[in-house]
Parts: sequence; C-alpha cells; structure tokens
Amino acid sequence: HTPPATMTLTSGTSGRGLDFFSGCESAYQQAFQLFVGHEARSSWSSLRRVLHRHLGLLHELPLQTLNDRLKKFPFVDPQPFDDLLAEIVDALAAWLRRVLEPSWVTSCIEQLARLAGSPNAEDEAELLSRFEYQLPLKLRELQTMMRPFMEVQTSHHVDGADAIASELVRSLLQIHHIVEIWDRALTAHFLAVLRSGFGARDAQGRVTALAALCATVEMTPFEVAHHLSRVSTETFTVPPREIEAVHAQLSDLEQQRIFRGPPTLTLELGLRPVDAMQGPESVPGLMEARTEAMQWWYNQGFDSAAPTRILGASLLKHLVDCQLHPDPWVAEMVPRTLERIYGLYMSCDAFMNRLLLQFGGYTSGNKVEVPRGQGLPLLSDPGRVAESLLVFLRNWDAAMEAAEQEEMQRNKIANSFKKQTVKRASKFNMTTYLENMKESGHGVNEVVDLLEGAQPIPDHIFCVSSDGRRYCIDEDMERRWEFLTERGQEIVERLQKHDRDLGPYVRLDTQDEGELTRAWDGLYREDACCLTNPDTLRAAKANYMITDDSDPEDDDGEVRLLEQDDVSDYFGLSLVDAPPELDQSALVSFLRRQEMMTSRRCLQGLPLLPWCLGSDFRNTLVLDGNAQGVRRFQCVLKKSKRQDKRVSLVPVDSRAMSFIVLPKYQRFQVRDGDRLVCHNWSCEVQLEPDFETSTAKLALLTQDGTRFESPPEGCHVGAGAASLQQPMQPAFPRAKLVVDDPSHDIAQVHLAFFYDAPMNRWTVVDHSPHPQGALLALKAGVAYPLSRGLQLLFGPMIAARRPAGAAPLCRESLLCTSRRKT
Repeated sequence: HTPPATMTLTSGTSGRGLDFFSGCESAYQQAFQLFVGHEARSSWSSLRRVLHRHLGLLHELPLQTLNDRLKKFPFVDPQPFDDLLAEIVDALAAWLRRVLEPSWVTSCIEQLARLAGSPNAEDEAELLSRFEYQLPLKLRELQTMMRPFMEVQTSHHVDGADAIASELVRSLLQIHHIVEIWDRALTAHFLAVLRSGFGARDAQGRVTALAALCATVEMTPFEVAHHLSRVSTETFTVPPREIEAVHAQLSDLEQQRIFRGPPTLTLELGLRPVDAMQGPESVPGLMEARTEAMQWWYNQGFDSAAPTRILGASLLKHLVDCQLHPDPWVAEMVPRTLERIYGLYMSCDAFMNRLLLQFGGYTSGNKVEVPRGQGLPLLSDPGRVAESLLVFLRNWDAAMEAAEQEEMQRNKIANSFKKQTVKRASKFNMTTYLENMKESGHGVNEVVDLLEGAQPIPDHIFCVSSDGRRYCIDEDMERRWEFLTERGQEIVERLQKHDRDLGPYVRLDTQDEGELTRAWDGLYREDACCLTNPDTLRAAKANYMITDDSDPEDDDGEVRLLEQDDVSDYFGLSLVDAPPELDQSALVSFLRRQEMMTSRRCLQGLPLLPWCLGSDFRNTLVLDGNAQGVRRFQCVLKKSKRQDKRVSLVPVDSRAMSFIVLPKYQRFQVRDGDRLVCHNWSCEVQLEPDFETSTAKLALLTQDGTRFESPPEGCHVGAGAASLQQPMQPAFPRAKLVVDDPSHDIAQVHLAFFYDAPMNRWTVVDHSPHPQGALLALKAGVAYPLSRGLQLLFGPMIAARRPAGAAPLCRESLLCTSRRKT
C-alpha cells in the first residue's frame, strides 16, 4: 500500500488537471458543470452528491496518477486512451444531464400517461431512465490497451501500470454500479405509477406512487406543486386535490427515505452490487442499528439538522450518562474532527447516511466483528459506541494532524509576504532571471536537435524512476482526499471570491414621499433602475487621497477591517422588533435596551464566530421564550469561507421560519434555487449558466406550474397587464410576469429583475409597498452572506444590520451591526 506520506494535502496529486489526456479533461470539466451552481436545489441532492464524489475521486486519484505516469514515457501515444476515457465520461455526463433536467420527471409522467393501456407499456417505461452505454465492455477495451505496458520483459514496460489500471477500472465500475442502482430504483417508481392507472378511480394508488417518486427525487413541496402542475396531456392532468394529497404524504415519506437511506446505501457499505440491489433489509442487524441511531437523534432534541459541535458534545454527554467517561483527548477530538470533516452543520440525512457509515468495520476488543454502519448502538450497547468513537478518531487522526500542520505552514508563508511590497518592479533582477532560465544546462540548439531527431534521446530519459511500491487507493488515501476537497462538508457556500457586497442598505418607506426625497438626495432619474445609498455615492465622488492603511476608521466613522482584524470583533446583532411573548427571554430583554447588541463588546465572554442561535440551552445565543416560529436550533452565524471579512447566516432547521427582507428600491443579488415569498404568492429563481460565454439565463418558477423565462434585459413581476412608473420610483424592465389573482396582494410592480453582464450577476429590486412585501426564504444548509442594513426575519423577530455611520433614515430599525473594537 502507498504510505500516508506519499499524498500530502498540499502536494500536486489533486486539482492540477489532466494535461496528457486533454480530451478527457475537457469532458470532465463539462461533467462537473452539472454540479456547479446548483447545490442549493433540493431535488436529486443524494444522486448529485454520490456521483460528484466518485467522479472527483476518479479524476483526482487514479486518472491523475495514470496521466502523470504515462506522460513520462516518450513511446506512449495518449490519443487512444484519451478518446476512450473522454467517451466514457461523456456517456456518464449525458445520462446525468438527462436525469437532472428540471422538466424530466414531468415529461416521464406524461409519457407514462400516454403508454397506459398499450401492450408494451412496461417495457417502454423501463427505458425512461435506462443507462444504455455498455461501460463494462469499454473497460475491457481499456485493459486491452494497457496490456502492452504491463509486460515486464519488453522495452515498453511501464512500472506500476497494472496497479493504476486496476484502481482506474475499479473506480469506473463503482460509478457504473451507482448509475445502475439509481436506474433500477427510478424504473421501479415509474412502473408503480404506470400500474396505479390514470383514471379517475385510480387516484389513491396514483397519489401514493407519485408521492414515493417525489420523495426519492427529494423534491420540496414547492417543487412538487410546480412539476405536477405542469403535467398535461390529452387524457391526463394532475388535479389540485391530488397535488395536495401528495403534499400530505411527502413528510412521512421523506422520513422513511432518510431512515432507509438512498438507493446506493448498501453499495456504500461495501456489499457486492448484486446484494446491494436487495436493499438495506437484506443486511443482518443494519435496520436495528439505524433505528437506535434515529431514535437517539430525536431524543437529543434534534429535528432536521443540528450544529456539528453540539452533536459531538451530545455524543460525549451520552457516554457520560452511561457511566463511560471519555479521556480528555477523546473529549477534545470528537467535536473538532466532526466539524473538520462535515463542517459546522449536519443534517439528519447526513447523520444517518454518511456519519453512521463511518462507524464499524473493525474487530472489537472481545473478538466480535462489528460490521460497517453498525458501530453506534447508542441505546443498547454504549461500550461499543465508545470503542467505535475511538476507532473513528484513530482512523482520522493522521489526516487531521497533516491538515493542521499544512494549514499552519500555509498561514506562515502567507504572513511572511504581507509586508513585502515591490513597487514598479524595482527589485527585479534581469541577470538572476536569465540564470534561472539556464539552470537546466541545455542550450537552444540542443533542444532543437532533440526535437528534430538529429540527436538521440539519452537512455536515462527512458528509465523513469519508481519507488517500487504498488499503487493502491486505500481508506487512508480517501480520507486525505476528503480533507483536501472538503467533499464531506454539507454547507453550500453562495458567496464567491469575486462577489461584491451590494450594501450598505437603507430602510425605506416607499409610501412616504418626504422619506423618498431624502433617500434619493437629489439624484433621482427616471431611468435609474435602483436607489444607491447616498453615503456610498458621496464617498465615490470624493477626491482620492492616500491615507495611512494602519488607520482602521474612515472620516465618516465607518470601520474598515484590516488583514489582521477578526470580523468576530466587529459583528453584532441588535433587536428591531419582537412579539410580547418573547419578553420573558433574557436575551430579548437585554437587546431591548438602547444600543445593546449580541456582540463581543456588549456580551462579555462571547466567543469568536461561529455562533448558534435558537431556543435550546446548548446554543451560543439562547432565545429562551416560547414564541411560535423560533426553533431549537434556528441558525448559525459564521465567517464566510471565501471572504473571511464577511459573515454568513446558515439556517439549521428546515422547518424554521427564516427570511431576508428584500430592501426597497435597492439591488439584492439572487442565485440559483432562491425562493422569493410575496404575501401568498411565491416563485423560485432558476439560473441556467452558459460556461462558454460566461452568462446566465433566468427563469421564474411558480407553484401553479408557470415557467417564465426572462429576456436578457430583465423582467418584472406584478398585477395587471400594464405597469406605470410612479413618481420617485426606479425604472423597471418591460417584460412582465403577470400575477392576476387578487388574493395574492401583488402590486402593479412588485419585483424587478436585472442582469449585470460584466459581473454575470442577476439582482432583484423590491417595489412592493408593504414593509415585508418581498422576502427571501432561507434554505437549511445554505450560507447567505449578510450586508449592513439588511433586515432579517427569525420567526416573529425582525433583524437587520447597520453601519456605524448610518444615515438618519435607517438609524432606528436595524439588527445586525458592524462596530469597531473598544
């Protein structure tokens, strides 16, 4: 086996790309585009996760190793390998692209309705999700192509080629089995829908079959309503009452899906593909262990998700309650290791179908074989739980230590360059540059002779060095790869490095003409698409002056965070509004005082970010009232991963009522999967990126099945066929999504969408007259970046964030605040 030292996290083993197999690399990049930008979509999340992981593992370990190995030998022609590998990846991507198409489930149901009653209906239904590419035969062809380089007694022998080819074939077969299992699971659901019938008397069986299909696809209630409402054929449509019946069954079926796991659960446990087709019930003891794990999860007060550190602390407390006291090393490492692998947030799905699989697969101290996935009998055998935790920590300890050491080394290198600045290339030395160019010892004429064949290639070039160890992707290498790619972390980061903060935002009453006049500050134009903060405009027009970078405060009192500053010391929460039933909460009573915030300045002992917010006493910030809508674990506030000077909010509980109140007349960036709630009406934003042109198209999906595609210049949402611009109202695009139902309380111009081509960014502007007329519903596990002045809604509580030098019109009613240290 390859020793752990051969794959460090900062080595070039991963992420460099296939430079010898350029066609395969291009096919892989197109396949990975199916996963990029769509992480916030709920549907197909299990399929996307497992295929993204295995395709990434294949690309960055065996394929990268084969690429790096073969390119060292001049007699290897990459074209045959490149063509075959690119063909395999293209076939997998084509199947995945077809299944992930948003309208695919709708079109399949329509096709099933047309097939009903025909003699070959079931045979045709089995072809809907069929993966027809003969991958095993192509793998035989790949092995045949590799065979000449495996012969030891020939001059074309490539040392280690047999081991690399073996790992490559094994990884491709694993992906083939995953696709095959999902194909059979989807086919079973299609046959159940077909056999239930499409007549009026078959409604009950049809609802059950459709609900099971939607639960396997992991649709949300909004997605169920949209897709089933779009089903329309000459003979069949899904009535609204059946859609409501599907909604009623969806919650229970979702719990069953989490309990039973995805279709590939038994394959991930290491069973043979033939046995994996039979489901988890075929594994002795597995369902009993999963029953105990889920029961313990709910006994701890967790619902759909929990903060990872609180989960780790609860595991340790459970052992203490069972009279098993972990040593200090275990008590310290359990929360740290879980957080490092899975991030700050863990859903019940991840606990049951990812973390639980990590426990087991060893022989206990009393010589009992503990199968994988059965190492946490939390209610019946605490001793085995303690032993499984110890084995788990020992397995990940080496990777944890390597990750922390290399992170410290990277920070040390980065810090050493902070003060070293070069102005106008004054330190550039041409002599040193030329000497470095000549370090190889070969002149230009020698290189030309080698390329033209006038000079023979030296023998030592063909003698590629080898350490003699057989290449093998063992569990330790996979763990290090998990650390390197962070594929185990569940939080979806929406903020990218290049994304700009569109704040600070100002609070605005669009019905108050005087307030609108003060907000525009004499800068109103009829063609202006949005209101810009007056302070930002004045700062942009001010003369540029060179100032001392060490001064953290601007002339207007606003704080600029420097490289060494921690955003935890500058971030806080202040209360805007809360219902009377929350007055008994100590935190709410504290925040009702003037200028009081949940910041490190006001609350002594408040740790650095992340902070957990909720009604449970284990949270960092405890809302101990009994207000409806406040969950035990509401959200997590953390540093943004790609911009560490900004704070992101991550909703924890999928049933929690958490919203961002869209700012009036001001731009707010929307991303794929965002759901906008306007009173009784809602829509979901769907962005389809074009990676070749670096553009994105916007479509709005509604619950009644409408799909409105916006033109490139943008669109707006409102009531009535015509829209008139009011005084002091920003301009809006002509294209309109009409919402005529008066019960939705939609204004003539409610929302306006704009496309910023240079930034490839879609933004929304709220034109609604109501203070909370447009809300962005926050999805669990998605990190939403916060801006100054942005209002938040936690159940019955309203929150916002204000700058230190805020304008008077937004001074009274904001919650999340930036403050300088005292």
